[in-house]
Amino acid sequence: MTAPDPQVTRRNRRFLLVFLAFFVVAGIGTTIYGFQVVERVKLQAARSDHALRLRAWSILAEADATGRFPSEASQTDPRLEQLRLEGGLAELTGSSSPADFGLSGEAWPDTREKALEGLEPGAPVPDTEAIREIVQVSWDPEGRLPPVLSVSGRPSGLVEGGTTLELVNRWLRRAADQLGR
Repeated sequence: MTAPDPQVTRRNRRFLLVFLAFFVVAGIGTTIYGFQVVERVKLQAARSDHALRLRAWSILAEADATGRFPSEASQTDPRLEQLRLEGGLAELTGSSSPADFGLSGEAWPDTREKALEGLEPGAPVPDTEAIREIVQVSWDPEGRLPPVLSVSGRPSGLVEGGTTLELVNRWLRRAADQLGR
């Protein structure tokens, strides 16, 4: 048997070290990139949640004031800043606890503050244009059925028992049941 050539051994060792270093650097880079992607998705989900809750609130406020659901976004935009329900839906919801308007409850929020409860404090509030961009609404042209909200493939945050998207659509269905629609 012949003895290994020291030059070949050094070259092979260098190649192995470079090969291992490449995979270590690639693994670290992939991990960092993954954390950045997750953080961006969380931020986008928080923004979507805020927009969903605001749009659902404005629809509830319009339905409360008129007794029927709106048929387009322009009818609800002035209600985005309304602080509380004051009409028929307000009387039906009474003084519900926050648990009552969760996914397993039977009510809907009667104040804007309750509608936004559970969101990250200090998160920027989307303006009307951002809400229109983020939240897609399927409107009933006659206002008899509750609108259906979606976020067009954007992420939506989680609430107890499901997602914010499910929650806000459930609020609207519950309000429709109470309005006798």
